[in-house]
Amino acid sequence: MTRELQEWKKTVVAKNLELNSLQRQLKQAEATLAQARTILMGQAVRSVGTGDLECRKATVSAIKVLETRALPLDGEGRPDAD
Repeated sequence: MTRELQEWKKTVVAKNLELNSLQRQLKQAEATLAQARTILMGQAVRSVGTGDLECRKATVSAIKVLETRALPLDGEGRPDAD
């Protein structure tokens, strides 16, 4: 193999390792997000049962914020245009 090809191979291997790490982090973040949403939804349901309207409003607002922040992002950290 030529030196240039060896360097390219090293770069590809390093980028693949980085991608695998980022994919694991993303899966962990998605699981955490799902747990947070479940907890908030449970809180909203309980607040309806207790008649605590202010708590329910705050919880619904928190869910909306959570879902808004979880929008798919483009490569530069902005919500996708589509």
